[in-house]
Parts: sequence; structure tokens; C-alpha cells
Amino acid sequence: MADGCLDNDAFGSLIPVDQIVATRAAFPKSYLTFEIDLHATDPWSGLACIAEAFGRSGLAPISLRCTAEGAVACRVIDSHECNFNALHQILHNPGKVRIVKWTTVIGF
Repeated sequence: MADGCLDNDAFGSLIPVDQIVATRAAFPKSYLTFEIDLHATDPWSGLACIAEAFGRSGLAPISLRCTAEGAVACRVIDSHECNFNALHQILHNPGKVRIVKWTTVIGF
């Protein structure tokens, strides 16, 4: 996490923790949502892994789309108490799921 991000896997997918913390500080009265694109090796086990990660980390799902090929697009709301270490530990599973893209959105 030297660069402010948690490495998710060997392919360089990231959780931008420092950027999220800075955005929370800059916009303390605004809600943050995250648009997270993931890839699951197997759609069903990947969805189970993603659900566990969001549940343990404190992220609340707004929307979820997935394909039979394993692409998963999620939009979640930040609780301002998200446990990024729990999220990282569960999603740091290149055999099941990996983060492809992370976007932080101010508001809904």
C-alpha cells in the first residue's frame, strides 16, 4: 500500500484507499458511491465471493450486473466505515475474482 492503493492481484488491480480517504475529507457531507468492475473465473462462485466481500467490508449494493462470461459490474454505497482490509482479503483471490476497474463517484 506504499502508493496509497491495495494491490488486489498480480495483474495490478487496485483499491484506491488514499484517494477514497481524501475524497471523504474533501466532501464530508456528500455520499460516495463506487463503481467496481470485476471479473470472476466462475460467475456463481465469483458472485458468492463478491457478496461476502461487500457484506464483511460494510459496502451496500445499489446495483449489480453480471454476464455468463464472468464480467461483474457493481455500484455500491460507501458507509464511511468501509473495512478496505476485509474487502482486499476476500477479493485478493485471483483464482475466483479480481478487480478490473474502480471508480469513486461523489453522490449517487
